[in-house]
Amino acid sequence: MSAEIDTLVNALQAEVHKLTEALQEKDGAWKEAQDRSVRSLADLANYQRRTEEDLKMFREYATADLMKKLLPVLDHFDHAVKSLEAPSTGSGQADAEVGEASKKGVHLILKELWGVLSQEGLKTQEVVGHVFDPHRHEAVAQVERSEGPDGVIAEELRRGYEWKGKILRPAMVNVVVRKDSQEGKKIQEGKS
Repeated sequence: MSAEIDTLVNALQAEVHKLTEALQEKDGAWKEAQDRSVRSLADLANYQRRTEEDLKMFREYATADLMKKLLPVLDHFDHAVKSLEAPSTGSGQADAEVGEASKKGVHLILKELWGVLSQEGLKTQEVVGHVFDPHRHEAVAQVERSEGPDGVIAEELRRGYEWKGKILRPAMVNVVVRKDSQEGKKIQEGKS
């Protein structure tokens, strides 16, 4: 019986040894996978940081490029202001000519500025006569009219701007309300 027990003990010891080796092998594989995971997370964090830095740099270059395009316009405005601040010559005709020339100069500068901004994708909103849209316009007041449809923009108080299809600033407007419409009646009742 002792030979059988020795054989059984030896078999169990061999099995324990195999299991211990398998466990150590799995433990090594787990540690290796954990190390790869940690390295991958570090690589991802570094990639995100580099991407954010690249995006910041791109924005700065884009802004700098726009600023460079606007510098000549700024120079022209400086010249226009200086010409407007020039002392009067005392001659009404000469002052009128200088005033007219300055007016034309400012109009040219404005045209130049719009050229730069429109190249960058800026557009104005055309609103008068269009239907009021609260997502694109900011209503300041209602204007009572006896003719025309309700909800049409009667007057633009401040220009609205879009850039590449996105509203940068909504137009500030007055909206028509017909005197004989339900909306007009509500307004009149509210005033009484």
